[in-house]
Amino acid sequence: MRKSRCPPASSPAPTPWPRSWNPDPTGAPTRTPPRSSDAPRAGSSTRKWPAQPCTSSDRPNAHDRASDPPAQLDRRRARPVRGRRRRQPARAGRRSRRPGPAGRRVPRQPVRPHGPRTQRLGGHPGAPRPDRVGAGRSLEDPVATRTVDTRPLTLEERTRQALAPGGPISRVLPAFQPRPHQVRAATAIARALQEDRTVLIELPTGGGKSLSALVPLALHLRDGSRDRALYSTATITLQEQLVRKDIPTVQAALGSPTAAVLKGMGRYLCLIKWTMFRDRAALLGQDAHLREFDRWVSSTRTADQAELLSAPPWWPEVAADHSDCLGPACSAAHACFALKARERARNAQLAISNHHLLLSYLRYRSAAVPDDAAIVVDEAHRLADIATEMLGSSFTSNSFPAIAQRAHGLAPSGNDPLHALIQKALAAHEQFCRTVRVRPGQEAQAVGPEVSRAAAALAVTIQTLIAAIRSRPWDVLKDRSGTSPNDRAAIVLRMLENYLADLTAVASPPAGTASWVEPRTGKNQVSLAFHAAPVDTGSVLGPRMFSGAGPRVLMSATLTAGGSFAYLRRRLGIRVADEIALPPVFDFRRQMRYYFPNPPLDPTTPDYTQKVTQELLALLRASRGRALVLFTSYLQLREVAEGLRGKVPYTLIVQDETTSAAAVELFREDVHSVMLATSRMWEGVDVPGEALSLLAVVRLPFEVPTHPLARARYDAARAAGENPFQTVVMPEAITRMRQGVGRLIRSATDRGVVAILDGRVLTKPYGRRLLAALPQAPTLKSLDEVARFLSPGGHR
Repeated sequence: MRKSRCPPASSPAPTPWPRSWNPDPTGAPTRTPPRSSDAPRAGSSTRKWPAQPCTSSDRPNAHDRASDPPAQLDRRRARPVRGRRRRQPARAGRRSRRPGPAGRRVPRQPVRPHGPRTQRLGGHPGAPRPDRVGAGRSLEDPVATRTVDTRPLTLEERTRQALAPGGPISRVLPAFQPRPHQVRAATAIARALQEDRTVLIELPTGGGKSLSALVPLALHLRDGSRDRALYSTATITLQEQLVRKDIPTVQAALGSPTAAVLKGMGRYLCLIKWTMFRDRAALLGQDAHLREFDRWVSSTRTADQAELLSAPPWWPEVAADHSDCLGPACSAAHACFALKARERARNAQLAISNHHLLLSYLRYRSAAVPDDAAIVVDEAHRLADIATEMLGSSFTSNSFPAIAQRAHGLAPSGNDPLHALIQKALAAHEQFCRTVRVRPGQEAQAVGPEVSRAAAALAVTIQTLIAAIRSRPWDVLKDRSGTSPNDRAAIVLRMLENYLADLTAVASPPAGTASWVEPRTGKNQVSLAFHAAPVDTGSVLGPRMFSGAGPRVLMSATLTAGGSFAYLRRRLGIRVADEIALPPVFDFRRQMRYYFPNPPLDPTTPDYTQKVTQELLALLRASRGRALVLFTSYLQLREVAEGLRGKVPYTLIVQDETTSAAAVELFREDVHSVMLATSRMWEGVDVPGEALSLLAVVRLPFEVPTHPLARARYDAARAAGENPFQTVVMPEAITRMRQGVGRLIRSATDRGVVAILDGRVLTKPYGRRLLAALPQAPTLKSLDEVARFLSPGGHR
């Protein structure tokens, strides 16, 4: 009868192996019990090995996967291969020998064949143990075996493997180095995808947000755990960056997912509108300017505006629009570029969208975004503001005249009574706009009773026009333009109905909604923009986006305000969510400095703009240009630009004198240039390197307290027993300030100075709260220190 391999715990203490034969590569004294208690062969020495009790450390456990070093394993013997030829296992029924202490040869038990679900407990104690193994020692069977757990790895474990050194991502990107922030965020996203949870992740700049979301999302879709997912970005530029750079990397590494870009209809050409516009332009003798565009229409496969070097000024007249699109009922639906793009996105596993389009789909309960779809929202700090825009209503003073012009085209005869109805509606529209008294540069104002009465009169004439068009029979045969009168009448009807709904929402806003009108300055004209928006976006967005069955992932570098996600959760209507705020990636104490004018400048004084101009002149000399100056007002921006023009020896780029994309590109190329910018440039600008060495904040980014929507939010906060300055104003300002300061340090080699010119940050109690939310860095006390720090080697 064979003895048990595990002697009683009271056995004498074992003697360590001789140091000369130590199987542990670390050199630590280790022992291995003999594999058999059988008698040795004749002629061999007989030495009794000391007994060793079985302890919990002999049994493999889940922690072994993290503690064991990676090594190639012989799957049949669970022994590591250490650079030499692998020994073949002994056949069943034969004995094998191995050298023992002092050169002796010790007997071994016969190696019996075993199935794929068992592994021998052989090997030296330092050998890595196979993954996911349970203890399986038997007191009856002389051959000690253990059972391999064949359960599949979790999504979190596979995500770690994909991002690990030597993993699939690093094989595609040789220079890839996994970052701790990236791995933590990716595993949290994997958990949310697997458990259908909502997770909020604040991942600082440089943390690798895109890959941290795409890797678990690709693995999740590859397994068939979910049919479709949607990745939403703040801008179309970020969409194209994902499709051009990040998604091909993930596809090459993991073989998944299939992806398609999902853009708004306004990015695609409408064939019916283009045919009508081309024929109308030909009658006016302008066809020579359209031939090149017509050749593009004939050759393009997508009709995406991004294919054009620059969009023509009349693009809105020929672009598709959901407000007048007939969808599958259109006679040109079989060739519609927008519908084809939507179909490609519907068939893809992963749709790359933007926040505007995502919210539009959620508002109208579109099938493009199923309730159980996984949704990842990048740059999620902008979601609430865009929701305010997309969940409300808006139109301009030019909207109805454009619809009326199209309605005139429905009746070729000049004596048609339809023209008289259109003219009557245009007269009512002119009276409606005349009741609004605003000037260029004036702030937004609430819609008053007089404007509401004029809007009601306009609504009556529009309803009459709609009834006249609907009651008339229209020919369904296509004419030379490729469209039928019935198609054109249906488009006009839809445009009128949508305009009427927006007009009603602005003139008679429902409870919980604020409406206002503001001037909009264009080329050589001033138009009026009318808006209506929900005061509490969370009450509208929450039930539509965060109450479904699918997982939701929200990421950004600035989701918290004062270290809390509470303000974001309230604005988005999120009740239950996991929260992760990761520390900064960059060394701000080494790379960044703050500068405050001494004495502090008071923005409430009349000469504040003049003092700011003088301070900027001195700062720009110290920094040798290389500056981005952020404003909160276009009026102040123009005044400072006039004060700096001709006084600095550097290129001066003013945001409203060119497009935003062109301004950023010029600023990036001209290293010593100076760019003056406002609202849109507080976020989204990515200029790493020397070109952005000085970031100046002219005024703290508080929202205008007299804006009708802001006043409605303040009133709602007071009604809830809150202090609106603490619960509404400060969280908004902190988020905006963090975004602005975040433009400066974009890589580990960047360095620069943040100059806050608004003295309230030092003199007011709330200034300490603002500074505490910003990256911590030393302060410079003079312009000479600024010049030294920004000089080569000055930060060392």
